[in-house]
Amino acid sequence: MAENPYGSPGLRLVQMLILLGSSNGRQFSLTRLSQIFKCSRQTILRMLESLERVRGVKLESWMEGNERFYRINPQKPAIGVALDAQSLRHLCLCKDIVQHLLPAPIKEELGRTLGSAAFLNVESGEAPDSFAESRCKGMIDYTPHQKHLDLIQEALEANRLCHVAYRNKLGGPVREHFLGPVKLMAFREAFYVRGHTFDRKGRPEKRKKAITLAVHRITKLNLLDREFTPLRDDQPGDLFGFNFDPPFKVRVAFSPTVATYVSERTWSRGQFVRKRRDGGVVLTFTSTSRPEVKSWVLGFGREAELLEPKTLRREIAEELRAGLAAYAEKGAKPKKT
Repeated sequence: MAENPYGSPGLRLVQMLILLGSSNGRQFSLTRLSQIFKCSRQTILRMLESLERVRGVKLESWMEGNERFYRINPQKPAIGVALDAQSLRHLCLCKDIVQHLLPAPIKEELGRTLGSAAFLNVESGEAPDSFAESRCKGMIDYTPHQKHLDLIQEALEANRLCHVAYRNKLGGPVREHFLGPVKLMAFREAFYVRGHTFDRKGRPEKRKKAITLAVHRITKLNLLDREFTPLRDDQPGDLFGFNFDPPFKVRVAFSPTVATYVSERTWSRGQFVRKRRDGGVVLTFTSTSRPEVKSWVLGFGREAELLEPKTLRREIAEELRAGLAAYAEKGAKPKKT
């Protein structure tokens, strides 16, 4: 005989109490309860009789046509979240799109939570099938970093200082910070924590500018029993790149090959796209990160030409010359294109 997935009779009884008591007075037919708990109608009737003997539980039943329905009359407003099928689909879509960023235990917990929400709120009793996925290059497994993510969130909720050990690059030195986090961010398939630095006594350091740390490069993080007063974060959230530099204007010319890709996206607030006669476009936008503009333009290869700022244009030209030299065969002259 197959084992009932809902466990022992006692466990099924508890689950039935949770189902009927957490559904804001929602009614269930005898047939539906039998389907949900995968047992006979007679077994469901015995379970309902047991529930009626539980102190404080007011079980109501009535006939509609040839079917008997049941519900628990809530004695006080139920605490819970009402979800319809469409809302649950939206939540599942969000889960499918971002789950590549999440540590494995959080993925499992999220799956169980959505399953429970479907069990309590949706007629089918099951979460929708997964129809979406997120594809990316250079994924980071955040499972080993889950503890740090949890501690950062605790610090954000309570304005508590963190003692952070951080290695900025492979083989580089480990530096320590007393960080007052103000925001957890996701950017290019990675998590970052942004905050201000303090001294050991919780006083702000002289530099007013916030710092941004990659969560996966944090080697150690301790949550201190010391609160801090959050400082104003001047990081613009709608400009291109992290806040490494004062805002500056950028103009880039793109070939017809990538014009559609570039023009259908928002790169910063106040951007302007001008079409060219050859089918290409010139994009004007605002950035706060010279390194990111440089690597972004270089990523388009011959399909992009940085027009402004001139100083960054010269840096890109030097980068291209160095790259060409690295690929040139010894003794061979570069071919003209």
